[in-house]
Amino acid sequence: MSVSDEQDRIETGRVSRFLKMAGLATSLLADKALGRAADGTISPQAAQRIADALGQLKGPLLKMGQAMSYMTEFLPPEVTAILAKMQNNVPAMGYFFVAKQIEADLGGPVERFFSSFERKAFAAASLGQVHRAVLKDGTPVAVKVQYPDMDRLVDSDLKTARMLIEGLRLSAGRKYDVSDMFDEARIRVLEELDYRREADNTDEFAAHFADYDGVRVPKVYREASGARVLTLEMMPGKTLGQAIQDGMSQEDRNHYGLLLIRMFWEEYFGLAMLHADPHPGNYLLHEGSIHLLDFGSVKRISPEWQTASRLLLRGMLTDDDAMQLAGNEMAGYLQPGDSPEKVELVRQIWQMLFAPYRHDTFDFGVEGRIGASMQVMHDYAHQVGIRMPPDAIFVHRAAGGILATLFQMKSEGRFQDLILPWVDESPQP
Repeated sequence: MSVSDEQDRIETGRVSRFLKMAGLATSLLADKALGRAADGTISPQAAQRIADALGQLKGPLLKMGQAMSYMTEFLPPEVTAILAKMQNNVPAMGYFFVAKQIEADLGGPVERFFSSFERKAFAAASLGQVHRAVLKDGTPVAVKVQYPDMDRLVDSDLKTARMLIEGLRLSAGRKYDVSDMFDEARIRVLEELDYRREADNTDEFAAHFADYDGVRVPKVYREASGARVLTLEMMPGKTLGQAIQDGMSQEDRNHYGLLLIRMFWEEYFGLAMLHADPHPGNYLLHEGSIHLLDFGSVKRISPEWQTASRLLLRGMLTDDDAMQLAGNEMAGYLQPGDSPEKVELVRQIWQMLFAPYRHDTFDFGVEGRIGASMQVMHDYAHQVGIRMPPDAIFVHRAAGGILATLFQMKSEGRFQDLILPWVDESPQP
C-alpha cells in the first residue's frame, strides 16, 4: 500500500470525517434510507453500516462510541446494538506513519530507541496501535503508537459525535437523556490522548498492586515514551476474550471470576482509582494471575463517592431501605422528594445489579438474570427519564463490563465474601 493510499484510509480530514458522520446521523432519521427491522427498531444492516464507518474513521469518534457502548443500563437497546459492534479491532496504520510518530514524539528515529521493531502491529484500537519491539538493552516491550492528528481532530470529532448520538437517540423514539454521558465520555477521551497521563496512571496501579496476589501491571519505560508513544513491559498471557472463546475449565472460570471482582473492589475502595476500560482484551490470564493492561481510561473515586457507595451497599445487603435511600441521594441517583415509584424502581435496579453479593453463592451461568435486570433498567429510563450522575458513568462502564464478562465466563463463587470487608463502618477493610 502506498503512502497516499494509507493517508486516504486513515481519513483524518476534518471535512471528510464530518460529511461521513453527518450523512449517517441524517440517515438514522430516514426510515427508508436506513432500513428498519420488522419491529421498527434499527436494522442489523444499518447498525453494521454505522459501526463500519466509525471503525474506518478511528480516533475520538470511535473512542466515544466504545466508551458509551458499555452503558447498556441507560441507553436504548437499538443504540447499544450499534455501539457494541464498535468493540472490534479496527484497521492498522502503515509503518510509514508509525515511524513518523515515534520520531516526532521521542526526538529521534526508531533505531535510536529500539534494537528491533516489528513493522506490523499486533493490536489496533480506536486511538492507536501496538507493536512488538526490543529495547537497546535487549528487553522485549510493547510500543503503543497513537494515530496521526488525533489531537487536531478532537474538537470537530466530539461535536460530530454529539450529533450522531442525538440522531441515535431520536431514531429510537425514546426520551433518553445522554448529555451527561457525553460530557463525561468527552473528558475521558481527552485524557486518553495524552500517553504521559496514561504512563502516570500505569505507575500508580503498579505501585498499589506490587505486592497484591494475583494481579500484575506492566512497567513503563519512560526513556522510550512520550505524549504519543508509550513503551511498556511485554506481558505474557492469553487475553480473557481469547480464553473464553477457546474454552475454560469451570475451575478457571470460577477462579478468574472471583479475582476480577476482588480486583475491582480493591481498585474502587483501596486505590480510589478505577480501571474504566473493561474490554476482555485488556486482561491477560497467566498462571492464575491477571495481567492488567491499558490505563488510558481511569476514573478517580472521591471519598464522598466511596461513602455513598458504602451506604448503598450496606443498605442493600441488610435490606435497610433508609440506608439505601441515603446512599442513592448522596450519589445523585435520587433526589429528595422523588416519587415512591421512582424510589422503588431504583431499588429494583440495585437489587439485580447487587445480586451476586446478596447470596452466599452466586452462579453467573444461570440464564435469565441479566436479561431481566436490563429490561427493568430500560423500563425505568423510559418511564422516569433517568439522568445518571456524571460521576457514575464510568463506574457503571467498569462494573457493567466486568459483570457482563462474568456472565460470559459463567463463573460461580462466594462473591459476597469479597465485598463485605469494604462495606464495614470503618474506612478500611
